Amino acid sequence: MTDDTAMTDDTAMTDDTAMTDDTAHETPLTEKLEAILLIIDEPLGLVALAAAVGAPVPAVRQAIETLVD
Repeated sequence: MTDDTAMTDDTAMTDDTAMTDDTAHETPLTEKLEAILLIIDEPLGLVALAAAVGAPVPAVRQAIETLVD
C-alpha cells in the first residue's frame, strides 16, 4: 500500500506559493472600481465601494482620485 499524501519535491506546492499565484493574477483596484462605477445606477459611498472590492477605505479613496485625474 502506498502513501497517497506523499508528494515529490517537483509537485509539492507550499501555501506561500499558492498565495503568490493568487495575488499575481489579481485585478488592480482601479480596474475593479472602474467596473463598478460603470454599472451602478446611483452613487455609492467610499465605505460601500471598499466593501464591494474588499479593500481599505484609504486605498479606495486614492484609487478614486487616480481615476478622476
